[in-house]
Amino acid sequence: MAYDPVIWCQRLEALLAELPDERTRHRARAAIHRTLLLSANPDGESLAVRSVEALLTERFPEMVWIVPEILPSGLALLAGRPKVGKSWLALQFAQAVVTGGVVLDQPVPQGSILYVALEDAPRRLQERMQKQGWPLDHSSHCITLGDFPGTLESGASEQLARLMEDCHYRLVVIDTFSRATRCDQNDVSAVTAVLAPLQEMAHQHNACVLLLDHHNKLASEDAIRDILGSTAKGAMCDTVMGLYRKYGETTARLVVIGRDIEERKFNLEFDCTLGFWQSCAEAIAAQLSQRDQEIVDVLQQLSMATAKQIAEAVRQDVSNTKRRLYNLVQAGALQRKPVGKTYVYYLPDGVD
Repeated sequence: MAYDPVIWCQRLEALLAELPDERTRHRARAAIHRTLLLSANPDGESLAVRSVEALLTERFPEMVWIVPEILPSGLALLAGRPKVGKSWLALQFAQAVVTGGVVLDQPVPQGSILYVALEDAPRRLQERMQKQGWPLDHSSHCITLGDFPGTLESGASEQLARLMEDCHYRLVVIDTFSRATRCDQNDVSAVTAVLAPLQEMAHQHNACVLLLDHHNKLASEDAIRDILGSTAKGAMCDTVMGLYRKYGETTARLVVIGRDIEERKFNLEFDCTLGFWQSCAEAIAAQLSQRDQEIVDVLQQLSMATAKQIAEAVRQDVSNTKRRLYNLVQAGALQRKPVGKTYVYYLPDGVD
């Protein structure tokens, strides 16, 4: 008898109907579907499909934070105008990982790093590391000016992937993206082709690949829109940070936004002696209104509280209090963390 897909499907459904329950029937259909996809491809390849049930019931590990609440694993980008201090901040993130130290008031889990300094000769990078107090650490590595193997699109990505596999880096910094590639950075497809392997290797190893890049001339504290070149950069990166500083000033604004974190803004001040960016508590305090100061006063007494507890203490409805709390978190005046099904709020170190 000639093959008739309608009759074949009817017979298959009749067989499936004899299975004991709907879940078993569902799994059988999915297995048959995968088999059909595989047999339809002469090269033996198929789409990597999974059922919605499998996705919703799968248990994923908790997200890995390189710098808690600021820099998660994945592909990240730190951009700013030339000479604003991007390299110092990226080097500071890396130093905190190597030492298991603290950066921007956040304790950092210890791990190994790779710092690709494509604009620094070895002497200059050494001077900066010494100023920041880097320890002697054989498990972390660096690549300096002139030693990078080609470009990201001509084999360097594969070499970085092998290094990440062998050395288990938690953080890989590429300073700068423009020095690591020759692609047309205004071309969406070209930029996507370069960034995709970096993003894949970061997620595969639960690590962060942090690219340093530049802002366009119209930078206005929109961390994604201000990135120089194609919009693909902001679209591909899991986390985007923008560093904003006026020339001649030691204070700056760091804007952080990403897929896995809420947008946050930090007031920073640069310590030339240590080569460190630090949270600028004085700048935060100066921005607080009288009503905002009430919330700060409450948290000084309670140490940690929910939005409902704070609203009761300041005698304001919860919805307005939540709006004020959100703005204070964005400004860096408060921090929050999930506890059960809600959030608790607390003061960062050094804010009065």
